[in-house]
Amino acid sequence: MAIGDLRHFAELGPTGSVFLKRLMTVLDIDPDAVARLEPSLFNELQRACAVCNSRQQCARDLASRCNNQEWQDYCANVATLNLLSALPWFARQR
Repeated sequence: MAIGDLRHFAELGPTGSVFLKRLMTVLDIDPDAVARLEPSLFNELQRACAVCNSRQQCARDLASRCNNQEWQDYCANVATLNLLSALPWFARQR
């Protein structure tokens, strides 16, 4: 992680992963389960989200509940989130 990334991550504070948690919920992934079972992976997902340059686009997509698949074109976490959504132990309880 570059120094600039660390500064940006620190500036965002606790809100740095808000979009990540919202996206995970939309994808029926339990962010708490991921954080508990795979803390290093969750931290890496948070870091990528916090330094993302597409936050405005992400906010718009989340506002529309990600009914489109455009988020997959810009999200640095797309491969990991798709994998997590396929694993039943990370599924969100309904």
